[in-house]
Amino acid sequence: MTATSAPPDGRDRTWRPTLATVVRASPALATLVLVTTTVVALVPAANVMAVAGVVDEVSRAVDGVAGSRLWWWVAGLAALGLLAQAGGAVQSYGENLLQTRVANSFGVMVMEKAARLGLADFEDAEVYDKLQRAVAESNSRPYMVFRDLVGLVTGGVAFASVSLVLVAWDPWVALAVVLAPVPAVVSEIVFARRLWAVENRRTEERRRLNYLLNLVTSDRAYKETRLLRVTGHFVERYRGALAGFLRVDGEVERQRLVATTAASVVGAAAVGAATVLAVRDALALGDVGRMAAYLTAMAGVSASALAFLGGIAQLAEHRIYLANLFAFLRLPEEEVSTADLPVPAPLRTGIEFRDVWFRYPGTDRDVLQGLSMSVPAGATVALVGENGAGKTTIVKLLTGMYRPTRGEILLDGRRVDEYGTAELRRAVSVLFQDYLQYELTARENIALGAIDTPWDDERAWRAAQGAQAESILAALPSGLDTQLGRWFAGGHQLSGGQWQRVALARALVGEAPVLVLDEPTAALDAQAEADVFARLAENENARTTLLIAHRFATVRTADRIVVLEQGRLLEEGDHESLMRLGGRYHALFRLQADAYLRTPAGGAPGAP
Repeated sequence: MTATSAPPDGRDRTWRPTLATVVRASPALATLVLVTTTVVALVPAANVMAVAGVVDEVSRAVDGVAGSRLWWWVAGLAALGLLAQAGGAVQSYGENLLQTRVANSFGVMVMEKAARLGLADFEDAEVYDKLQRAVAESNSRPYMVFRDLVGLVTGGVAFASVSLVLVAWDPWVALAVVLAPVPAVVSEIVFARRLWAVENRRTEERRRLNYLLNLVTSDRAYKETRLLRVTGHFVERYRGALAGFLRVDGEVERQRLVATTAASVVGAAAVGAATVLAVRDALALGDVGRMAAYLTAMAGVSASALAFLGGIAQLAEHRIYLANLFAFLRLPEEEVSTADLPVPAPLRTGIEFRDVWFRYPGTDRDVLQGLSMSVPAGATVALVGENGAGKTTIVKLLTGMYRPTRGEILLDGRRVDEYGTAELRRAVSVLFQDYLQYELTARENIALGAIDTPWDDERAWRAAQGAQAESILAALPSGLDTQLGRWFAGGHQLSGGQWQRVALARALVGEAPVLVLDEPTAALDAQAEADVFARLAENENARTTLLIAHRFATVRTADRIVVLEQGRLLEEGDHESLMRLGGRYHALFRLQADAYLRTPAGGAPGAP
């Protein structure tokens, strides 16, 4: 069964890695918590004996029999109270610090795991659901396992030590007190499993809620959502989904209330029976101290039994929820090659696709169908085609994010999988159409393109020059130290075109031998676009460039143009030869050119 269909069975392995990570987070704090809770757990049994001693001595004094041990018992009782208070304070200190460290450790584990997954995982809704559950459970659940396991052990110590006192006096009283919390604990285990199933079924819906929340609260969605007047619509959808959650939760909680009430009645009856038996025994013996000790011990056993059995219930609940966390942490990771073959810089022969077929996982359509094409070393090749023709898929395959279903891709005569994954991605720099606007400093925004090499600001300025971004950086209030974006204090927002130039500088700064530009000037005006490509041509440094663009003013500057249609190479050549061919490229070019040359009614020909 999948994680969404049923709770994990007893073979689920979560305890050992959870506890190992908790202890590794801070062995000293883990030991401190364990020792203090154990010491505090022994106090109730000692209290029972001290209370009996005090009451016995007081009873003797009332009867005129002087007792020499009264104040010793009183001092012992006070010392036990002090020990419980001090031990509890030290325990809380250790728990608070340890909980933070454990949450940090598991949070980092989730991030590191996500960093090792492949692109296919991030394009899979089921993996996103697992990630959502893992993030939800990583913050507090692992520490709660340690806390409740320690509580189970110490509750067992307290339960056993006080029970031994009761058993020595009256086994039936001990049995009744021990059994009192059992119905409530069974009820908790049953409903914990039901709530787990409910939460797992709604994981995708919770992701949808987060998405709706982001649409209303994100600065990047602000302009469009307000202009379209759709914020109210999203809020209503959010409210409606929450109402659905509440209906389901309300029904489960109503059933839980009935079960808990019934369990409480049974437990109260058991405690009542134990009290009757204890009073009868004390009266029969005429021992007032025994009566006081009975009542103290019954309270202690009841509390420790509830803690012990409740700890079992809590651990059962944690186990089924921790299964969500470890289901994510145990996902297969992206296959990473550690080969040490370096990619030549610059390339000597170029890039070649040989009869490449590709189908995305979980689909039945070949996005690329026998594609064969080459990108000569030092040349710029433009890919042209309608949306869905396979252009972005080519980039994913070239960078090793996916592997071809059939065929092979060669980089300087060697298959791309012969290079190490890190080396391949260092050698292929990509400016994606949906590039990120990092809410970091201007320096960091560019330096991320060369994160694993020694840094100096001169590299940033050279890259900015190639991207026509030097004037943007020079005008920033604090230069390269300026915080970009509006999410953090002192942030400076850039225009869309300025962000794109900064992203282009990031792609250039690593000086990779292969440069892939996916709509690199979509946010620029015509003059800025011309300036950028002129500067790129001046500073190409023998880079091999793959260009994806829909503007034919950009495409026509390429050394070679490849026209794709439904994952196949349809036409290939330079601008002039393709125009003479009169095929698909010619038709697309004329379609775009005519839009600029068309004469508006009553006006002169020109660009719109």
